[in-house]
Amino acid sequence: MIGNEDDKKNWRNQAVLLYDALKCPKEYMYFTNKEGAGAHCQAGCRVYANDRIFNWIEKILVRKEEK
Repeated sequence: MIGNEDDKKNWRNQAVLLYDALKCPKEYMYFTNKEGAGAHCQAGCRVYANDRIFNWIEKILVRKEEK
């Protein structure tokens, strides 16, 4: 799940509710204005956000291959 420091639509609360309900491998990624990714959809620093997100996906896929 992803949250943003400067998201004006209060999506963060919805993301946290969904995150808490999930019973699968999960991680809550919070993006800040200091990182340049605090806006909705990490606008301003998509490269950084995509790097974090795809690294997490890769970690999950590798974990499944090892089982």
